Amino acid sequence: MTPEDKAFLFRTLRDPVIREALERLAPINQDAQTALHVARALDRVIESRRAEERVVALREALSQPGVLDDLRASRDEPRARELLGAAERLGIEG
Repeated sequence: MTPEDKAFLFRTLRDPVIREALERLAPINQDAQTALHVARALDRVIESRRAEERVVALREALSQPGVLDDLRASRDEPRARELLGAAERLGIEG
């Protein structure tokens, strides 16, 4: 296992879902490569889920009454332009 693989495995073990899955699999297969493979697969799923949750939260925040009007009023600020672009990509009109 490479140092990068070890660092990845140690980082993912901080996630309780991945840690529990690997603990449950340990009696069946104690191979480090299998643990690394499972951790990578679970990490991709968890990161995808987190990304979906961030999009939902952003959509909810930008859909609040008056938010887009406030962003339009602050259009000169880079963050406001970025959020207005995100609202457009998400199909939020207001």
